[in-house]
Order: sequence, then structure tokens, then C-alpha cells
Amino acid sequence: DAAAFLDDLPDGYRVLQVPGTEFGAYRWGYTVDQPLPALTERPLVTRDLLPLGSAAAMDLVFALDDRFQDGTLDVASVAPVARLLGVDTVWVTGDVAFDRFRLARPEIVDALLTSPGAADTGLLPPVRFGEPTTMQPDRPMVDEQSISDGRVGSAIAPVTLVAVDDPVATVRVKTDEVVLSGDGAGIVDAAGAGIIDGTELIRYSASFDDGLDDGLVDALRSASRLVVTDTNRDRAH
Repeated sequence: DAAAFLDDLPDGYRVLQVPGTEFGAYRWGYTVDQPLPALTERPLVTRDLLPLGSAAAMDLVFALDDRFQDGTLDVASVAPVARLLGVDTVWVTGDVAFDRFRLARPEIVDALLTSPGAADTGLLPPVRFGEPTTMQPDRPMVDEQSISDGRVGSAIAPVTLVAVDDPVATVRVKTDEVVLSGDGAGIVDAAGAGIIDGTELIRYSASFDDGLDDGLVDALRSASRLVVTDTNRDRAH
């Protein structure tokens, strides 16, 4: 039903599935690969075992999903990043077998994206599919979240769709240029801080040749702003 709902939406956009998971492991079964591409014609953006896109795109997807997995997400960053990825709908997987790969708790992810305050960040009211269910792990599991977070154990829908306000189509032309010194994590931080809203053309300063070459100088002259983050450094990822 949720996939059919996606197919009835206007063409030209993608769906973002969160939280990311390496395999299709759910409370109802194990499909190995993600089942959603077989259920809908809408292009899927998600964190999978293998990168399913360009290095820059996957770096951004991983940076956003890392915040879900680490419990450090600023919900204000979701809509701007979704616009950059050409996403108009966020698919919140409530029935994921989070305990199998130690993923983000689905109740927490659901609450972050569907709380009344999320509407102030560019996310529209949720549309839910399936009977709300308590998503218990296959084996009893006690961790810091189950002890300290009251959202854990609450009944949630197996699938929740959250639309993005003012989405940007996958194929688009942009005129507001921003040069960013950083990577995907820097974009997520800038989005959470309200510095970008996802309608801009983002160009990494590191994409130019070494030093202040003519290309970077020209880009800085035409850009509306330069954003400097602390994420432009060598890291194993």
C-alpha cells in the first residue's frame, strides 16, 4: 500500500529510506536485498551494503544516516539534505530488524521525523501504513536506550511516509551557488544550522585543483557564500 502511494505521487523525485541497513532484515523476514525497488517505480536513496551512487552522493547519504545511527541527528538537517538528493518523500521503516545489525531504534527514528516540531523543519505530517506494533527484537535486549529512552517499546506503524515541503526535483537547474569547504558531514551540519536549505548548488572547494587556482577563485566570486566546516580532513570512512 505504501509503495502504491509512492507510485501515485508526481514523477521526477526520489524516496529516501531511513534508517539505513546493510541488508533487507525485517521483523517479518529476511530478503537479503532491499525489497522496496521491486515494489515501486520510484528511485530509491538509502544506505546499503554497497555504495549505490557517486562518491559525493553516497558520502552525503552516509553522513545523514550516521546521525540516525549515532543518535545525534538534528531533524532540521533532513529536509535540506532531502532536497539536495532530489527526494520528496522519506520512507521510515518501522519493522526493520534493528537488533540484527545494531541499527538505530525505529521508534526513535519515527519520533524524530513525525513529532509536531518536525513541521517547523520542512517535514509534512506523516502518512502511516499498517497496524501500529511494538517492534520487539527476536531475543530480549537491554541496552542504554531501552533503559533511558521512553520512546523505546512504543507501538509504531510498520511504514511511515513523511513528505518534504517544497522538494527539489532530481533533474533541476540552480542559480544560487555555494562553495563549501568540507564533505557530506559538513553539508549536514550546515543544513542543521540553517545555512543552506537544499535549493542551492553546492560545490566542494576540494573539487578544484590544489591551491587557489583560477577555477576556485571564479567560483568564490560567483558564489553567494562560502561555508567553512571542520569536516574537510583526511579520515577513514
